[in-house]
Amino acid sequence: MNYPPLPAPPVVGLPAPPPPRGRPGATNVVLLTHLPAVLHKRQVLREWLMPCGNVRHVMFVPPEQDEDEEEKVPKQEEESMRTALLTMSHADGALKVVTAFRHFQTEFLAKVDDTQKDTIQKFQVHLVPTHPDIPVPPAMMDPTTVQVLGDRLVASFPDPNRPTPVVAPVTVKEPVIRGPDSDEEQDDEEEEDPLTTPAVLAAVREFRRKLARQQGGKATRRQELVKSKIEHWKPIVRQRMLAGGVPGVPPSQLPPLPGAPPPPSQLPPPPLPGASMAGQLPPPPPPLPGVPPPPLGSQLPPPPLLPGNLPPPPPPPPSLGQLPPPQIAAPRGVSNLPAWMTQQAQQPPPSEGSEPSPTKRRKTDDWQSQPLSIPSTAQTPFRDFVATQIQQLLGEAEMSLVDFVCQQVQAQKTVTQLLPELQDVLEEDAFGFCERLYEKVQELRE
Repeated sequence: MNYPPLPAPPVVGLPAPPPPRGRPGATNVVLLTHLPAVLHKRQVLREWLMPCGNVRHVMFVPPEQDEDEEEKVPKQEEESMRTALLTMSHADGALKVVTAFRHFQTEFLAKVDDTQKDTIQKFQVHLVPTHPDIPVPPAMMDPTTVQVLGDRLVASFPDPNRPTPVVAPVTVKEPVIRGPDSDEEQDDEEEEDPLTTPAVLAAVREFRRKLARQQGGKATRRQELVKSKIEHWKPIVRQRMLAGGVPGVPPSQLPPLPGAPPPPSQLPPPPLPGASMAGQLPPPPPPLPGVPPPPLGSQLPPPPLLPGNLPPPPPPPPSLGQLPPPQIAAPRGVSNLPAWMTQQAQQPPPSEGSEPSPTKRRKTDDWQSQPLSIPSTAQTPFRDFVATQIQQLLGEAEMSLVDFVCQQVQAQKTVTQLLPELQDVLEEDAFGFCERLYEKVQELRE
């Protein structure tokens, strides 16, 4: 029979607590009176009631005593006075404990002897309401659930006559810590580590000794070599620094290093671009009798004629299989981008009938041996031009190099004399710089 829930009456002071989740008036608190002595431990009581649900909290009255403390309550009074208050995890667990306990008590009394019947008959279980004014619904469940839970409580009830299993203490054998150079032998040959045998340890010590001797010899030889190099070059570097004096002295005025190659000033001047290739080609063979000589503009024999005196076919365009000629890298400071991207106007190609300018004509003859001289009024634009060219080649306008070039031009030095001095700094760009420098001098003189 299901009773309708009753509203909680108003209470002066504190309001009635809200009912727990689930059925109206349900509770999850269970009171156990006259507990048997075998259930006086929290863990034992939790394991016994585990078939009904999880026990969240257990409180004994009087409190549970430790094993090492003296018993303050006699044995006979303890069984009758010990009470437990359980808090289950949910209300259904508390309802299962109360309903299954009736079946447990009936079945267990039929199996125990007369000495334990009195203890089991005094043992009682009750539901505790959540509020004094809220009635507890009757503890009723289906018979199958009651019988199954009751049989599990009978099977899990702790037997006081059952001997407690004695667990033998596990002794952990401490490992023997041995050093890498230890020669002590172990007593147990079966557990002996093969890596710690005397033969292996002796081999390891010998290997370490040889390795230390080898590495030490290499380090000593390396230090001696570095020390000898420093002692050899220190006076030479000091002599060069003292001979240089003021910063900006050209390298040609410094004393030469022992064993170094001759300075560039003593080397012959580089040949012209056209003359270098012409000097390497062998002379043409003498003409055969009866064969007309080839034209002067070409040294290649004429192509053979095809049958029928037809001319050879023209070469295929690049789009039909031939790749365009590779792009030659521009010198340092000059962009490889096309003119329309660098906003530089493309100069029109010179016509075939036009003659080269006097500057170009003079440069192709003996321009390297002509002295460089500019009027006094053009020194400022000439200095700006030199600074711009050096900044393009080196990334910054080196003022000491600008002053050196201007002094050499004022002294009317030739390109042959100036080129070896600039090759130490500009390297492969020195020849192109001298060529542009000569053109600028000729432009300022005109």
